Amino acid sequence: MQTGYVGLLELDGYELGRHDYESEQIMKLENHYDDIVIERDISYNGGMRIDKLIQRLTIGDILIVCSLKFLAINRSLLHDRIKSMEDKGITLKVLDMEKETFSSHIKAIEAFNTYISGMRVKKGAYKARHTKSYKVGRQISVSVNDRIDIIRKKNMNISGVKQPSVIDLAKEYKCSRQTIYNILKGN
Repeated sequence: MQTGYVGLLELDGYELGRHDYESEQIMKLENHYDDIVIERDISYNGGMRIDKLIQRLTIGDILIVCSLKFLAINRSLLHDRIKSMEDKGITLKVLDMEKETFSSHIKAIEAFNTYISGMRVKKGAYKARHTKSYKVGRQISVSVNDRIDIIRKKNMNISGVKQPSVIDLAKEYKCSRQTIYNILKGN
């Protein structure tokens, strides 16, 4: 029996825009399966439909997926699922592997690794933006006390006393003019 599996991407919802991966996978799987299983929820405790499907399939059955990235959310889980399929005698057919050649297997694994790496980066950026723990750019190399002095000197308005220029302040505190501008701007 040939069973098609429509998986979910963990990245869905991380400001990537909504893309209908489900219908796209169903179209690619068309004419390849006798039965189809559609994943509805990503779970980390083994409660996903793919795990139940692997348990249900028997020797000689074929599991068809569009891409390895829909089969697992990390390398170790991918390895465990493929290993359990091999142990049960289930054949895994991945549609983005053009042919049954070694190079197509390598390409599919590279694509999975690229997906996993990109997922980590996007999840980290998403969390940083939404927890306000990430500040763009590198930190200013001027101490807090020096920053206060710079702001005080630049905002000082005493008649007859020349206000220091940004260039003078940059030379005095051994930093760039941009750093002075950032301090004065409040960054």
